[in-house]
Amino acid sequence: MLVIARKSREQLIIGRDIEVTVLKIQGNRVKLGIRGPADVPIHRKELHERTLHHPSHTGPTPAEPKPSVGDQASPDHELECRVKRFLEGLNIPALCSLEVDVQNGAAVVSGRVSTFYQKQLATSCCQRVAGVLDVINQIRVMDSQGMPAASEDGS
Repeated sequence: MLVIARKSREQLIIGRDIEVTVLKIQGNRVKLGIRGPADVPIHRKELHERTLHHPSHTGPTPAEPKPSVGDQASPDHELECRVKRFLEGLNIPALCSLEVDVQNGAAVVSGRVSTFYQKQLATSCCQRVAGVLDVINQIRVMDSQGMPAASEDGS
C-alpha cells in the first residue's frame, strides 16, 4: 500500500486519467472528489462488498448482445447502451427506469422521476459518459400522486 499525505485542495493522479482531490478535512473525516472516465465505477468499499455478498447478486451485468455477423451496431446504439449501463450502475431506481435515445452523439433522456435533484443528476451522469456530445433532458418531475411537480422557479 502506498501512503501519501495530502492537504486540503491537493490532488493526486492514479494512472493516466483518474484524479483525486482532497476537498475538505474535518476532524477524522476526509471528503474526496474523484474524477475519471465514466466507464470506471467508483464505489465506497462497504457498499461494493455488500453488493457482492448480497444473495440476489448474480455477478456482473450481462453485456449487450453482440451484433450478428455482417450486422454492425451503430456508434449511436453503442453509446446509448453505455449510457443506459452507466445509469443502471448507479443503483438509483428512478434513474434505472429512464429511457435513453442517442442521435448523432446527443443523448435524449426521458421518463419520470420524483425530484428535481434526480432530473439534474441524470443529466450530469449522462454528460460523464465518454462520447456524449450533448444531453437533451426531457425528464418530467412528478409528485407522489403522479401530478407534475411545481417547478423550482415557482411556475
